[in-house]
Amino acid sequence: MPTCRRCCWDVSMAPHELLTLRIHAHTLPGAQWDGHTALMVGLQQGSEPLYKVDAGAETALLQVEVRLVQSDSEYDFRGPAVFGPRGGRFLYLAWGEEENGEWKLIRRTKIPLVSLLPALPQQEAAQTAYGLSLGLTGSKGDPLCASLPLHMLHWKPEPL
Repeated sequence: MPTCRRCCWDVSMAPHELLTLRIHAHTLPGAQWDGHTALMVGLQQGSEPLYKVDAGAETALLQVEVRLVQSDSEYDFRGPAVFGPRGGRFLYLAWGEEENGEWKLIRRTKIPLVSLLPALPQQEAAQTAYGLSLGLTGSKGDPLCASLPLHMLHWKPEPL
C-alpha cells in the first residue's frame, strides 16, 4: 500500500486524485500592522497570491485544488500552488499589500501538506473537499508566519 515518506500513513486512492482544499481562516490580525495599513493574505500561486483577502476581515475562505499523485509506492502533491521538494510539499499563505498596483510580499505562512494525509480515506471514496480551520493571528498579535507544526493542522473531510 502506498505511503507518504514523511509519516508512513497508508492511503489508497486513485493514482491522480484531484483534491479541493479549503482553509477556513479566522482570527485575522487586522489590516494595520508594523507600519502597513492595507495588509492582505492569500494562498500563494507562483509569486502572487491566488486570492487576496483583507487581513481586517472577520473570516476568510481560501480554496485551491491540488493533485495527489502516486509514484514509486509513495504519494506526492502537485499543482501551481504547491511548493517544496518531493516528500516535503506545502502551501504558502502570503501576507502583503498592493503598492502602486504591484503585490509586495511581507511574510509567509507554510502549511505542510503531509498534515493532510491522516484525513484522506483508506479506501477510494466519492470526491470530497478537505477543510482546515486556522487562526491567522500569531501570539504577539501579528500575522501568523513560519512553518506551522503538524499538531496545529487538522484537516477534515467536508462536502464539495
